[in-house]
Amino acid sequence: MSLPDSKSARVYWGLLFLILGLTLVTRLVGLNKGIWQDEYSSIAVISRGDSLLASLRNYDHPPLYFLLLKGWGNLFETSEASLRAFSILLALLTQAVTFVWLKRYSFAAALMGVFLLAVLLILFRYSQEIRHYQLLLLLTTASFWAASSITESGANWRSYLYLTLFLAGAILVHLVGLFVILMVMVFLVLDSWLKSRSLDWRWLAFVGALPSACFLVLYFWFLAGVSKSTGWWKPVPTGEIVQATFRTVFPPDVLFDPLGALADIYPRSARGPLSYYLPDLETTGAVHTPGLGDLEETARSLVQASESDAPTAACAATFLLIRNDRSVLQHGDDYDRALHFLNQNAEGQVVFQQGLLRLTRFE
Repeated sequence: MSLPDSKSARVYWGLLFLILGLTLVTRLVGLNKGIWQDEYSSIAVISRGDSLLASLRNYDHPPLYFLLLKGWGNLFETSEASLRAFSILLALLTQAVTFVWLKRYSFAAALMGVFLLAVLLILFRYSQEIRHYQLLLLLTTASFWAASSITESGANWRSYLYLTLFLAGAILVHLVGLFVILMVMVFLVLDSWLKSRSLDWRWLAFVGALPSACFLVLYFWFLAGVSKSTGWWKPVPTGEIVQATFRTVFPPDVLFDPLGALADIYPRSARGPLSYYLPDLETTGAVHTPGLGDLEETARSLVQASESDAPTAACAATFLLIRNDRSVLQHGDDYDRALHFLNQNAEGQVVFQQGLLRLTRFE
């Protein structure tokens, strides 16, 4: 890559600091907006009176983020604004790594990448959230930076070691980091082939082996006490769940009558949020009035009834979960019963996710 002249370089660096300033200023707004359920669990896991390590072994995610969050809280404070500030710091570091990674190809592309990280709404959310996703994004970006160093500047042991540590870190933050390993490996092979560069296959085997070993240790030993069927963040990918998900993503009415499916969106949403969350309750005639008390009472009875069909009970469970999570954040009997039903029913899990999607979209 040809370096820009001194005048252009000053413009690029000025734009970079302007974007970073924009990121910081916009993220400092709304730091006390209130926590939601997953953020509540992050705070709870680092605030329990027993051993932090024992607490993390009974949580359904790897420990690295929560150890860092605990250290941040000890260094500063555990207020909502302070814990959100940790994610803001991670977001700024992600932008810095993105710039360093992409500027070897193009200064303009590097600025565009940093700008997108600043303005994309989903990344804005993660950069304030008291969860591990921003740290996962930082380590993923750092992994691709290290991988591009290998293919751009030639193989050296430091780049391979950095890549190994970043990938292992991604696994220690979230188990979906396993897929980051796969994508980075594909990038390394394709990019080195396009640039006619050789890879050190012994180091490459090490890069894949150590993070994969971290995954196995976490899943089968460190998190062995967490039930993978009732206490896990995702269901076991059985054939039934895959089929139910496929039917939801590609329903027959959308595949074969897309215009009709689109035309149906407005009439359903126009009936009001609650009826849109609970289409099966409304269809079966179980709900006769839009009153909140009637809906809640009906939902409780349907969840408790063993003869309830799956979609209807799933919608009722969705309603109960939303109601409980928004009020006292405690797991009462109805909450546990609804959660148990959803964990045992593939179609119910899909309908529950649809309910949450509709909640965020229409309310």
